[in-house]
Amino acid sequence: MYTPKIKEELIHELYLLKKKTGKAITKLANEAIREYLKRIKEENNE
Repeated sequence: MYTPKIKEELIHELYLLKKKTGKAITKLANEAIREYLKRIKEENNE
């Protein structure tokens, strides 16, 4: 399985958000990726 390297500054931002929301970093990352993919699909009328 592909395991991408997430840039350190993004990890730091996710960590701060984790502290604020109480959500796991993996959950936050998954939510962000899903929203991004949804927006791209909508922009491309898919």
